[in-house]
Amino acid sequence: MRMAGFDPGSVSPSGAVYQALSGTVGMNKGNVIAVFDVPMIGEETKRRIDVLGLVDLIQNYGVTHATVELVNAMPSIPDAFGNRRGMGATSAFKFGAAFGDLRTTVRLCGFEPHFVVPRVWKKWYGLIGSDKEQSRMLAIELFPQIAGDLQRKKDEGRGEAALLARYGAFISGQTK
Repeated sequence: MRMAGFDPGSVSPSGAVYQALSGTVGMNKGNVIAVFDVPMIGEETKRRIDVLGLVDLIQNYGVTHATVELVNAMPSIPDAFGNRRGMGATSAFKFGAAFGDLRTTVRLCGFEPHFVVPRVWKKWYGLIGSDKEQSRMLAIELFPQIAGDLQRKKDEGRGEAALLARYGAFISGQTK
């Protein structure tokens, strides 16, 4: 089984491909063979997922399954001090469009993606809260062969994609 994991991310979506050893899907029965930023097209302010480029990546890596982090936009609401957090309308729209592009591209490659909310897959790994740095460090620990692709703090999306792919492979093996 070749499982792709996708972190839709608000800045640059990331992906990873996990190769589970044939017939032995489990916690340590496979390896990440690639991490990547999802290909994007367009000018800086109008960037969007390069759907055809992503199809090529999925097909070239022989992906047969996919796990996509199920995300939602965060509304821009004031806190008790009047400060706003979350996304503006334009950012939320772009984020949703990127998620939809990932979902549709995977489906058009011939298989149904598995969706998982961050709380579920992070609990499975014992990760606490929303600190993405923890995810990047765990990915480096579990997959030292891709540590070079996870050196920068901004590579956290790649790390989360690798963890999502491994999680998806394990869950898929458990349900069959």
